[in-house]
Amino acid sequence: MKPQPRIPGTVLLTYNGTASSSVRTLSVCLLAVVVAVQAEHLGSFQSPSAYSRPRFRYWLPDASVSADVVKADIASAAAIGMGGIELLPFYNNGFPSVTGLDWSTYNFGTPAFNTVFKAALEAHQEHGMIMDFALGPMAGNGVPASVADEGLQWDLYPAYTAVPANGSYEGLVPGWGSGKLIALVSALVLSEQFYEAQYIFYRTPPNYTQFIIADNTLTDHTAKVSPTTGRVNLSFPIVEGSNATYWIFAFWQTQTHIKNLDHGSSNPKTIWDNGSYVVDHFSAAGAKTVTKFWEDYILVNGTKELLQQVGGYSWEDSVENLANMSWTPSMPEKFQEKFGYDLRPYLPLLMFNQSNLGSGVPLSVILNTADQGKAYVNDYRSIVQDGYVEYLEALNNWSRTYLNLGFSCQPSFNLKIDMAASAGVPDLPETETLTFSNNIDGYLQLSGPVHVSGKDVISIELAAVLGRPFSLTATDLLWLANRAAIGSVNKFIIHGQSYTGAYSGTTWPGYTAFWNFADSNQNKHPAWEHGMADTMNYLARLSYFQRQGTPRTDIAIFNKQSATDLYGNGYIYTATDLRDNGAESDEPVEGWTYSCISPVNFDLPQARVENGILARDMPAWQAMVILSSQNISVKALGQLQVFADAGLPILLSGGSPGYYTTAIVDEDPVAFAAALSNLMGSPTVYPVATGQVSRKLTELKIRPRASATMNGTSPSWYTTYREDTSSNTVYLFVFNDGEASTGQVTVPTAGDSTGTALFQFDPWTGSQKPLVAYKKNGTAITIPLSLAANQTKFITIEGSGGDHGKPKQPPSCHVTASLPDSIVGHNVTAHGSLDLHFATSAESVSVGLSSGRSISFNSTEVPAAMPLTNWTLVVEHWEAPSNLFDVSTIAVKYNSTMSLSTPLVSWDTIPALANVSGLGYYSSTFSWPPNTPVSLRGHLGAYLRLDPILHVVRVWVNGKRLPVLDSRAPCVDISDLLVEGSNSVLVVVPTTMWNYIRSILSELKNEGAEPDVGSPIGQSPVGLTGSPKVVPVVKITFSR
Repeated sequence: MKPQPRIPGTVLLTYNGTASSSVRTLSVCLLAVVVAVQAEHLGSFQSPSAYSRPRFRYWLPDASVSADVVKADIASAAAIGMGGIELLPFYNNGFPSVTGLDWSTYNFGTPAFNTVFKAALEAHQEHGMIMDFALGPMAGNGVPASVADEGLQWDLYPAYTAVPANGSYEGLVPGWGSGKLIALVSALVLSEQFYEAQYIFYRTPPNYTQFIIADNTLTDHTAKVSPTTGRVNLSFPIVEGSNATYWIFAFWQTQTHIKNLDHGSSNPKTIWDNGSYVVDHFSAAGAKTVTKFWEDYILVNGTKELLQQVGGYSWEDSVENLANMSWTPSMPEKFQEKFGYDLRPYLPLLMFNQSNLGSGVPLSVILNTADQGKAYVNDYRSIVQDGYVEYLEALNNWSRTYLNLGFSCQPSFNLKIDMAASAGVPDLPETETLTFSNNIDGYLQLSGPVHVSGKDVISIELAAVLGRPFSLTATDLLWLANRAAIGSVNKFIIHGQSYTGAYSGTTWPGYTAFWNFADSNQNKHPAWEHGMADTMNYLARLSYFQRQGTPRTDIAIFNKQSATDLYGNGYIYTATDLRDNGAESDEPVEGWTYSCISPVNFDLPQARVENGILARDMPAWQAMVILSSQNISVKALGQLQVFADAGLPILLSGGSPGYYTTAIVDEDPVAFAAALSNLMGSPTVYPVATGQVSRKLTELKIRPRASATMNGTSPSWYTTYREDTSSNTVYLFVFNDGEASTGQVTVPTAGDSTGTALFQFDPWTGSQKPLVAYKKNGTAITIPLSLAANQTKFITIEGSGGDHGKPKQPPSCHVTASLPDSIVGHNVTAHGSLDLHFATSAESVSVGLSSGRSISFNSTEVPAAMPLTNWTLVVEHWEAPSNLFDVSTIAVKYNSTMSLSTPLVSWDTIPALANVSGLGYYSSTFSWPPNTPVSLRGHLGAYLRLDPILHVVRVWVNGKRLPVLDSRAPCVDISDLLVEGSNSVLVVVPTTMWNYIRSILSELKNEGAEPDVGSPIGQSPVGLTGSPKVVPVVKITFSR
């Protein structure tokens, strides 16, 4: 929040008149390569820069579209407060064009594409925005290339057959001719079992058979195969008296030529005639294919220079590349070097469910040992992980060194590896609402490894919600964003914005990349010009606030996964004590913060213990918890021993952890038991029962940095804590993920806190004012709060060094307990006096001040609240044009009028409005002033209070627009707008478009096909609801 000066010689960008600088700074990557990359000037809380603002993922249908429309769409996004777009060339999600468009001419990287790409950059330059860009079509997993390119995706194709009963196999190796033979392996199959496949997200893998094979019978026969004829002669012992049978398994290395843009020509003449191929994601060769394509075909004719001025991040989506196995040709050699044994004899154990999205052969092979061969699986996944990191580092380094930009991706998503290993590799790691199922714990599994790698900014692909086309409200969007922010996300990429021009085979409301997901943001949403900017400003300020200082997290949760399961991603720490103190219901809620760390992160430079704190720079964990459900390697135990010896408290919850199996020679259960015994004997290692971690931490005198305590309700408050040591400022973000409730947040302090000042920042208006209710003692600051459902608070605790570039007058004294409900507002005067706004109450109100004085006011004489019971609703209907292929028409609009009385109800419950979308203009009147005692009339004012808003809202009183309201607790001071006599209130509420669109869904087309919305979706609640009222107040000023 301190002003950031422009560095001389840098490019100056502006956003709506607010300057922001694109500066060059030094950044150190994980390989200690120092390169110049752009720094992000965030603006201010009131006016966040383009770097702080959310961006839309923009779905470009293909390069046949109008560059002028693309520029207009970007300008339209700028007008509602977006910081830019993430350009994603969609190409029917990688599938063939259903309308016969010539994607040889309009392919990714063609001259036609370059025209559109450059136009998008020019639009960003014109509007002071920042553009991210996918590195390839669809998910960005590949580019157009020659089929002979060695950087394209590799695979191991398995073929297998049973050995005849006589124990002799003579003939062609199974699958001969399928590629290069990597291994021919035999094994004795003891038994087999058929299984039905389990649904995985939106893909179901095939049913499969599982073989159980005898340990020590896996044998490599590759050297016996004739390289010219493909024949082999093998003999095996005859197994008498059982159903056991020898099988042979051949593994063929081949390139898949899987496409991320499925287009082809019977007579290809250029690389664009074949669509686009997925590249090798397990070596730098795949990255080289991508970067060389960009250098040769896109970053030409001034595009590179323009991209360097307005670019943000090159970007790749989750890995969505079908294959049998994750593979690259160098894998066997690298495996031998890392683990000291040959991978090839164990390939049968690795051929099932080791690629992404459930692809692979329908045969699972396990050993008849205690671990079923998982040691070999774990080692294989580790080498896959290394190859993937090599691929990411190559893209990261290219983006930095060639473009001076950053690289972003969703690290390891869909791959069978430990996400923690690659989480901190990209400059901007990205999570997503969809895969993580909006699970805070899932976000924390990513954020811990990111923070310990030295990175603070985490992006999210926000709001890809199944089953919500044209129906996701701003309230829904902010709930998703607030949960992500608790998970340390602080950059928002909204899914998504649609191209608004005409497109082949597509009717009104226009091109829609996903009809079964939320949401197709564009100007055909009534909120686009009627409140959407308020939501985007909230997100911008949330991002800005959550990037001040550095994150501080209380507890590290040990989390070693052989393969992170994002689709079944539950909570790693399932006990409730870190949220509710492990106490009885009448004891206070504590609310510890935590994030995860994997032993793959232990070798990072920041993963060291100083003064009992792990990773002191960020996130400064005060203790580590290891669950009995976790498995640990001998190496990891040795590293934990170093942590414990340095003073880090380590709590073993629920019993001892298990052994993480590996086939490395010096790792075995005996060595594990000895190392674990050593660790458990350390003075800073504590066994605790399940659910008793919080109690033990308290015994150790470790306290949460921001403890949330709620009054008599189940815990639903979450906090984040960030600290700027240079300005001695703490940044608290508080989110209520449940129903309306009261409580307090307690922040321990070191020594005397009398010099601190507390401020509250309003993310809706950008304003800031002193906090007037809190209590200080020698050890803590306690802040009482009342939070509506899904409401947030932004609070700073500032020491003598605090400076937000804007003078603020703290009160000369403050209230030392929670404000009574009858005090509906407050101000601090220029002289530091408290100006409290009292509504009526059943008895006099008394509050204590920090000066020791107690003040009282007889609020029983304040006039009662004035319900606004009678309303006129003018409905502006938004409907499709008569020519459905006219997508240039935003909507055909006409009005209807009705009279309503409170409580106001959603349109879907009013028969005449059930299938209506558009704008609701609600108007009412009230008379002012009410009867008031003479002694109070000079102090009389009023607030307008609405019920929580379903979507967005804008309000006028007597023709004057009010400041933006907090949609979860909309209550605003209207005193200065009141006139004697009749006063008018106008509330404008846009709806989503779904209730109307669903009524004409069967008439619509998208790329020639009917929209596929998945499961039937009902009507959405829209409109203004509840019982609005005017609340008279008396404003009384108190000094010390």
